[in-house]
Amino acid sequence: MTLYETLATLTQIKDLDLEYVNLLVQRLEPFKLSKTPEGLAIWLTASTLFPEAKLPKGVWNHNDPLSSKDRGTVAKILRDNGAQTEDGPAGNSTGAAQSSPSFAWSIILAHLYKRHKPSKKSDEKVSDFEKFWLEAVDRKLSTFGLLSYVQRPS
Repeated sequence: MTLYETLATLTQIKDLDLEYVNLLVQRLEPFKLSKTPEGLAIWLTASTLFPEAKLPKGVWNHNDPLSSKDRGTVAKILRDNGAQTEDGPAGNSTGAAQSSPSFAWSIILAHLYKRHKPSKKSDEKVSDFEKFWLEAVDRKLSTFGLLSYVQRPS
């Protein structure tokens, strides 16, 4: 959370050299931190507070972790509270859902809420917020419910 807090306070500095923001965001990827809860929070905050910041290419689809193609990855990162690579969990992730959610949940949900617009590509009137919620929360809970039902002794 320290890197995120640092980024959030940079807006208070007059005549900030954008290179500091660029450096902070660019250094996430070599250490595989872009696809962690804090990395997500930093990425979204940097892109919102500093739209001119140079975000690394190829990390997220359309340089947006909240794009529909990355929804499942982001949901898994937040549920597992750990890093995610193309091959699966990275770093010290246990693969099990954590009992206390990451601070990044509130940041990501706030970003999704600000984007609360139904999809324009179809007649479907479901917003990105609703789609993310279904992917990250509802499906996981219903899977848990099914598993607990199946595992009950008879």
